[in-house]
Amino acid sequence: MRPCCQISKELFLHTRSITTILAFLFVLSCGCVQNTGVQDRTVPSENMIIYNDTLGSRIELPHPAKRIIPLNTAAAELLITLGSGDQIVGVSDDIKKRRDLMEKIPDVPSIGTGSTPDIEKILTLHPDLIISYASYKPKNFDSIAGSGTNIIVVDCYKLETLSDDAKTLGILTGNEDGAGRYIQFNKKYSDLIKSRLENLSLDEKPRVFGEYSDYTVIVRKSAGGQALAALHADNVYGDNSVPEWPIVISEWVINQDPDIIIKRRGINADTNATLKETYASFVNRPGYNQMSAISENRLYIYEGSLISSPRAVVGLVYLAKAFYPDQFSDVDPDLIRREYVQNFGFGDETQEWIYPPFGTLNSSAENPNGLTGTKPVSIRNDP
Repeated sequence: MRPCCQISKELFLHTRSITTILAFLFVLSCGCVQNTGVQDRTVPSENMIIYNDTLGSRIELPHPAKRIIPLNTAAAELLITLGSGDQIVGVSDDIKKRRDLMEKIPDVPSIGTGSTPDIEKILTLHPDLIISYASYKPKNFDSIAGSGTNIIVVDCYKLETLSDDAKTLGILTGNEDGAGRYIQFNKKYSDLIKSRLENLSLDEKPRVFGEYSDYTVIVRKSAGGQALAALHADNVYGDNSVPEWPIVISEWVINQDPDIIIKRRGINADTNATLKETYASFVNRPGYNQMSAISENRLYIYEGSLISSPRAVVGLVYLAKAFYPDQFSDVDPDLIRREYVQNFGFGDETQEWIYPPFGTLNSSAENPNGLTGTKPVSIRNDP
């Protein structure tokens, strides 16, 4: 996939010397060279970064951003994951509610909601950069941009753009080494999945119904939809993505009779329910026991952040194991998740990620999932 945004760092540095020479000659010709101690801001600095985001907005940073305000939780998590947590100077209320995030940036103040952040509070923090969702930009986006503050849109939670998002944030924050380690981890396990599924026959590709909140369907362009596509699953809703969050009725779901059903926990009505409670509530819907996915125990309830977050590749491994147990019989998703925790610090806020858990039969105390696992890749956090 071609990146949706562009950072013209190399191109800019190539033209910078020409711009600098012309500006210097112009000043000399005017006879007005003065040693004022103030750098002429019309002459680009050595570390200038030019960025064009998916909305066509262009920003110029004279140096990597040192004071950052993420509005979306995924951007905050990815910044911390890459090692830029100490550059965060403000966050939205949604981020404030995330204990796993705030444990790592405990003293950072709120600037209001992510949908309508308080511009006055933002300006008091003197940010170099504000980061918003590309999918859901703030209602006062234009006012923020008009205040002279650099604001960009980067989702940071969808599989198909996560590596590009990490590369973008790595350049913008001066943390390209951290971005490289993160991208390496993602590539390691996305390549593993790709290699094991590349020769699937049509009969081996499952028909899957995916649900976010009750009766709200996972569509192709969503984070969950991208996960299904990566796993060569046939989304029974098809590629239709309008409206963005379509709602269906029980009769429609029953008539589709999917091979597998996945449902996300953590949204709206089932926010406080456990995975097991969400599972029980789903299977007790009238008529659902008629579906093959229910009768053959192919319903999986997953923790919300497993797929819609910077950890999405770990979630992809869990779903790969669920969809294709034979192809991934030697893979233990919990080992890979713990590897991610060790390297990047997120993924241990709960021990309940998917239900039913894998290998509930023939499990042991040493290996609670009853899996042989794979040797995880070793990625150092230090340069």
